[in-house]
Amino acid sequence: MRGSLLLIAVVPTNRVPTLAIAGPPKVHRHRALVGATSCPELCKETYRRPVLCRPDCRASGARGGFGTVLASLFGKEPGMKTLRALVFVGTMAIGVELLAEPAALRAESPATGALSTFDTGLDGWTEEFPADIDIFWESTDGNPGGFMRTVDTSGLQARALAPSKYLGDWSTLDNARGIVRVDAKLIDAGGFTVEWAGGIEIAGPGGRLDHLFPVPHTSTWRTFTVSIAEADWQVNEGTWAGVLANVTKMSLLADTTDGYDVNGYDNIYVGPQAGIPAVSEWGLAATALLLLIAGTVALSRRRLALAS
Repeated sequence: MRGSLLLIAVVPTNRVPTLAIAGPPKVHRHRALVGATSCPELCKETYRRPVLCRPDCRASGARGGFGTVLASLFGKEPGMKTLRALVFVGTMAIGVELLAEPAALRAESPATGALSTFDTGLDGWTEEFPADIDIFWESTDGNPGGFMRTVDTSGLQARALAPSKYLGDWSTLDNARGIVRVDAKLIDAGGFTVEWAGGIEIAGPGGRLDHLFPVPHTSTWRTFTVSIAEADWQVNEGTWAGVLANVTKMSLLADTTDGYDVNGYDNIYVGPQAGIPAVSEWGLAATALLLLIAGTVALSRRRLALAS
């Protein structure tokens, strides 16, 4: 009778009776969930249609909703093996990325991105020539948060030395794959003409090169960005490729006039350009999460299809 039974029933609703036609109920393989007085009652309650259970169905596991999806993970329906593998890969990838992320955050470098926001201090920046420059940390009025204030006391070599996270191999950033970005503002020009907004110099065994940020340099924050491409920099000594291969010193050129001047600098970044990323741990974690969600949704849909 299973292959020939046709049920026609009048189903009452809040408005008018409707005619429901159902074919023969399907045999559903699952592990029954706690809370129903009988397996058929559970199936009818869960799927809202006649479903026959296997004779060996026993009450076990959690009831309803996500528990039903989890139960189907252990079923023997076609395709379950593939879906189980998809969910497993997604779950494991998320776990690996969450464990790896703290280490990645600590390993700032030009290749992965090095950034100083000055929100809690000077972040390792120091005076290159202490007789010519004083640097101070300001906790407010940055862009946003704190910032580094530089005072050119001599009108000569006002330079701030970058911490070690900015040093090393820059060659992976060549051909405009990387950038140097600095936020700057003028605090006091000392009555002198502002000639530039500051700049960056990098040096190493292979030579020395620099880039100056152009005016205007005003009392409001402005972001200056330069691509790491040979055409955008001045090679003063050695070769372009030789410098990038091993940067052993990076200086912020904070001398913006021919005399006394005070400037603010914030959010100094060296690293890959947005849109040309290196491997992103959070990106991988997001992909893994999407795989997990996709697998769970697929399980849910297959579960409903089996019950229809």
